[in-house]
Amino acid sequence: MKRISYLLLTALFASIVIGALLFYQLFRPEIVSEEDIQTLTLERYHPDEIETLSYNSQAETYELTFRRGAGLYEMVLSGTSGAVQSLTLLEQQNEPIDEEQAQSLLNDSYDDPVNFLTTELIDERYLLTFTVNGRTGTAEMDAYSGQIISNTLEQEAVILSPDRAGEIALETVPGTLEDIEQETRNDRLVYEVEIEDTGRDDDALVIIDAYSGEVISVIWD
Repeated sequence: MKRISYLLLTALFASIVIGALLFYQLFRPEIVSEEDIQTLTLERYHPDEIETLSYNSQAETYELTFRRGAGLYEMVLSGTSGAVQSLTLLEQQNEPIDEEQAQSLLNDSYDDPVNFLTTELIDERYLLTFTVNGRTGTAEMDAYSGQIISNTLEQEAVILSPDRAGEIALETVPGTLEDIEQETRNDRLVYEVEIEDTGRDDDALVIIDAYSGEVISVIWD
């Protein structure tokens, strides 16, 4: 009889444990996704860069490090609610990067060489103006982290067609179109348009900017 009672109690206890586990599995809070944690961090703290992000399954917490301005921060968030449990400043950079470092960081974002026109440090940010392949750009960079805040570059200019260059040349010097060639003069891409029967004894060579269509000069021969 005692043995039967013992078995019944054991079975009852096992049922309670299994039921509790099933209840926990069914009603436990869902773990917040990494994407949601990143979104929460961006919305709350506006970091320049999230460097690391990992999930601690035992503590059910996310641990991440991010840079903002001159500081490197470590943050621990609840894996179920996304609530911040701790925020610690790990490093503080006291001096801004120098102009050469700022230019080098921006240069790395382009495949072609960058020619810098101005580099100014204003209110803990670098303002840089530069050219790439003849296009002018402006960039704003955090002076401590080197993070590029904004970067604008003029749209790539479109080269005129030879036919359009010929039309411009004939509008400038009426006559008969003889030849059109694309050349580079003083680091400037141009069209050289030869015109005959100009009404003068000389022929004309009209030099036209290949991008803007500006008539640079007319050479009489």
